[in-house]
Amino acid sequence: MSKEKVALGKEEEANSNFREMKNLPPFPFPFPDMPLVPPLQFPPFPFPLPPPF
Repeated sequence: MSKEKVALGKEEEANSNFREMKNLPPFPFPFPDMPLVPPLQFPPFPFPLPPPF
């Protein structure tokens, strides 16, 4: 197999691994707009929060 095909195969494998990673639940790696404490404990924000994904 040529080196180009090997590199393409590895890149495709990395892409599929990344897709699987994105399907995992956010915990224990929360995103910035996913607060760890309930929103009621936050003071009122002067600006609207971005909608969750």
